[in-house]
Amino acid sequence: MRTSSTDELYSDVGGDRDSTPAPLLVSGHLDAWWCWAAVGLAVIFGAVATTAVFLRHPLRFGFSAVSLLAAAGGVVGFVIQIWRRRWLTWSGDSLQVTGRGTALEILDTEVEALAVTREYRHAVGRIVAEAHRLWVWRSPGEPRVLAFEARGMLGEPSPLAPLVERLQQRLEKKALEELRREGTLERPAWSWQDGAVVTVSSGKRSSTRVTGMSAVDNDIVELRIWVASDPLPAVRLPQSGQDVWLVGRMLHSTVGAPGDPGVAPAEGLGRILHESRPRSAAIMATMLCGMSTVVAMLAVFGAVLLRLTPLAILGAGTGMGAIMLGSTARRLWQCAFRLHETGISQRSLTGDRALRFSEIDQFVFDARRQYSKGRYLGTLFTMVFASDRQPKQGILHTERSAYETDEIAQVRDFVSEEIAAAMAARLVSSGELVWTRELTIQGGALHCQPRRFLRWKPRPASADIDSIRGYDISEGWFYVWTMDRDRPLFKVRTTEPNFYPGLLVFEQLLERTETVTGRRG
Repeated sequence: MRTSSTDELYSDVGGDRDSTPAPLLVSGHLDAWWCWAAVGLAVIFGAVATTAVFLRHPLRFGFSAVSLLAAAGGVVGFVIQIWRRRWLTWSGDSLQVTGRGTALEILDTEVEALAVTREYRHAVGRIVAEAHRLWVWRSPGEPRVLAFEARGMLGEPSPLAPLVERLQQRLEKKALEELRREGTLERPAWSWQDGAVVTVSSGKRSSTRVTGMSAVDNDIVELRIWVASDPLPAVRLPQSGQDVWLVGRMLHSTVGAPGDPGVAPAEGLGRILHESRPRSAAIMATMLCGMSTVVAMLAVFGAVLLRLTPLAILGAGTGMGAIMLGSTARRLWQCAFRLHETGISQRSLTGDRALRFSEIDQFVFDARRQYSKGRYLGTLFTMVFASDRQPKQGILHTERSAYETDEIAQVRDFVSEEIAAAMAARLVSSGELVWTRELTIQGGALHCQPRRFLRWKPRPASADIDSIRGYDISEGWFYVWTMDRDRPLFKVRTTEPNFYPGLLVFEQLLERTETVTGRRG
């Protein structure tokens, strides 16, 4: 099973890691929300003040003053951000931080600890970039801690990756030598003592022996440690802590990650590898419940005070609505979609469902990019899991993300591989495979029978497997090219049931054809 880890993330980088091609802006970004919030307030109150002046409203001077104060606050904020601007460069054995008339050089040997994490950057509800954060603890010298933030495109490697990899390798080697010499490692959030890892989380101190750990996931956001056969992680540490990546890397090499050879799955569906919750919907329902409660209380109070029947009716109606919204919000906070080692589970408003990968007979995967006024909002992923043996256990899950994450790819790949094995067996036994409602593999050829649209019936198309020179998947469409055509022979939707499992079988047939052709050549 593929897992994300800091060492995997920062090892897949190209180019020379000993120097940076250009200075990186790591502080003083001009997209600070509080600067633009002041600008927005200035524009809003400026428009209100203009209207008030035109109408000669007595509050026109107050609105104008608020607009000017907000504009002044925005100007001050941008000036501060420009003054805080810092650029980072690095060479063979040091890194340099330069600013407005200042310069600081830090040798690799002066770096005492690191912390690395990542988060998304939003603008008016839109995911616009990834923020890669790096904290460096140095000794000796001041400042003691330096914080850097570099921006990157969605899904692209971190621009700080070469520097982070170099520093992590040196710090890991130093920590292993210290552990061999003294038998212990001490860090603010964790310590390694007598074969056990002692962690401090939310003020609670816990000790976990390395021999009792069953799996470790050193993710870029947090470190998770499982004990025995418990599906829930016993220890969770954010990667923003000092040298949390270090204990994660050491444990990963000693214990192993979920899905690695020698790491047995936990009981039931196995360990929970990924969890998705409808937090936005839960927050919205909670806010609406609170607003309805306030309106109901005010209406009831007004009805009692003024003896007005309409207010009493309004209070009763909004009160019932508040109760319904509160119940929905409570259940939404409990909803979750979980990816396990051997299956998936879902807790929704309609109940709990669970399916093992081997029990899923039909799988639909759809990814649609969402835009607003030309700006990319994110991708909406829709997955449908259905079982012929357990029709009531069908699962529908939607999730919005900036791009296809490792967890989403894990769900798609694992389910597709299980179904593809059964589809390949049917193809071998009968010589025919009904891939989707439009695609069929039979007699060494791929046949496409497009669906009829109103009175127009598209022409069917067929191609021998050995005559197919390529295929492509783009924006929800599957294209196939043959040797004798410059244009695609046909295109079909990828949202058909079992398209991705059948794609794995199709790819295997193409690989076998290329292998046989190569041998003949």
